[in-house]
Amino acid sequence: NSTLRVEESLPTANEINDLVKCDDDSYGDSSDGIISGWNFKEKITDILDGVLNVDDFSVTFHTSSESANDLSDEGITNSENFTNDNNPNEQEIFVRVRNNETDCFNAETSFKIVVEKLPVVNAVITVEQCDNDEDNDGKTKFNLTSYENLISEDYENETFEYYLDIDLTNPITSPEDFENTVLYNQSVYVKILTDENCFRESRIDLKIGASQIPNTFVDDNNTKYTMCETSLATAQDGIESWSSSVFNDINTKLINSNIKFSDQNISISYYSSKDDALIKKDPIDISQNYTNVNPNTQEIWALVENNDLTEVSCEGLEKVAELYVEPR
Repeated sequence: NSTLRVEESLPTANEINDLVKCDDDSYGDSSDGIISGWNFKEKITDILDGVLNVDDFSVTFHTSSESANDLSDEGITNSENFTNDNNPNEQEIFVRVRNNETDCFNAETSFKIVVEKLPVVNAVITVEQCDNDEDNDGKTKFNLTSYENLISEDYENETFEYYLDIDLTNPITSPEDFENTVLYNQSVYVKILTDENCFRESRIDLKIGASQIPNTFVDDNNTKYTMCETSLATAQDGIESWSSSVFNDINTKLINSNIKFSDQNISISYYSSKDDALIKKDPIDISQNYTNVNPNTQEIWALVENNDLTEVSCEGLEKVAELYVEPR
């Protein structure tokens, strides 16, 4: 006589988290969404979590639900070194837990393997900053963060870390106000991370060049501007609002002073001090009226740069105007 036995329950097959890796060149290249070396057997403990006699069960992995529900189909044979070459970027993997004695099985669990993209970056960019010190000491300041758009296509959605060494062990703590530690020429190293913590590396080659704006520009071009204090005599503070026409005049004279400054790749920005110009802090919007930040006498500095695809060269850094507020 045959005996019919009904199992109390199907084998345990716990839900597990998706497997996520950053793209690499283990298969093809590091931008194809395909990775070799997925090891599903590492997840067996999590799948059988709570099962007392794990040796009584077999766990297999499958590329389809149909395969997982077919006991004659043994599934993925290389589950310790799987390659998702048929499903780039994301693939669902189905799990079957089988009772070795009864052949009862649970095939209701699945998880995804996900390949996260790496940043798309330029491996090297070159940045030249002007040094207008009289002693030309080969040191100046850089705002390293202002070049992120040259390094990566998706820079607005990525995190940038800056380092002094190629091994990325010596971080630059203030990249927006960095003074080169090696005279004249220095390389700094950049780690670009996505939200998923996938990263690539890049390098910024820093150079120091000479300004092409003469230090006599203000006198040569008559860019000293004066206006009378408009505040009451008892409340004069040396602060006034300057018409944007003043900056239009400065800008026209600066462009006319050097034929290179009218080139389409040239960018000209204005600042309230030399230090601000060096690190591109608080640029002046010359289309709007400007309020001087220093009472009575205000220097205006210009930064002129030539912006190519992976190279920024400094064409000029100099004081280009003086604004005077006269008491009444």
